[in-house]
Amino acid sequence: SKTGEGTEFDCLREYVVGDDSRLIHWGTTARRGKPIIRHNRVERGQTIFLVLDAGRMMTARVQGKSKFDHSLNAALLLSYAALEAGDKVGFMIVGREVVRFLAPSNAKPHFGRIMDAAYSVEPEMEEPRFYLAVAELSAKLKRRSLVVVFTDLIDERASRGLLRYGLALMPRHLPLVVAMWDSEVVRVADETPRDKVDLYRQGVAAEILERRTRLLARLESSGVLVVDTPPEKISVSLLDRYLEIKKRTLL
Repeated sequence: SKTGEGTEFDCLREYVVGDDSRLIHWGTTARRGKPIIRHNRVERGQTIFLVLDAGRMMTARVQGKSKFDHSLNAALLLSYAALEAGDKVGFMIVGREVVRFLAPSNAKPHFGRIMDAAYSVEPEMEEPRFYLAVAELSAKLKRRSLVVVFTDLIDERASRGLLRYGLALMPRHLPLVVAMWDSEVVRVADETPRDKVDLYRQGVAAEILERRTRLLARLESSGVLVVDTPPEKISVSLLDRYLEIKKRTLL
């Protein structure tokens, strides 16, 4: 991430191309006759709370693994990075019930606790009850936090629920929905059909993608942050977004 952004003041330095013009310190700039910016350190000690959907939409398999497993790998990587950055990390898995809950911490053994909490959990063919997650977070998460929800956006009804509960977290918390699109569905939607069966498959794939785009747009227009990524890029895409959120001091 670019230096210069964050909330902990470090020093003043000369402006270089690519710096955020909002960081220009106008008083010093006027005195020195050249652009000077505030150089800040990225703030430590923020709170990141990870919520993994263990419901039916996460049972789908992509590239040999369930969407739940792809999400879990990304959640563990983000946990490790956030703890290394000095942030507190909380962790929850939700299905029909709240399956696992770990309060935010940045203690040294906490990453091991997160791995233990995730061990042996498998997604089930049931609707996730996100309202239970929101109720628990509202009761126990006192400090403004980045709430990262790993789920999928195929089902209109389930996604309406996700939107409702995502909005319930705002403005106190900052919700970020992480979803994976299926590369195979994109390929089918884009390829040239050879017969009626291909044409039908293409129509179904295109409808899935259109519905997904619509749901994501609805979330984003409501102020919910979104990462939509193929499974092989989920960890990198999520880590980039986390660093961007810290850099822009959205928390």
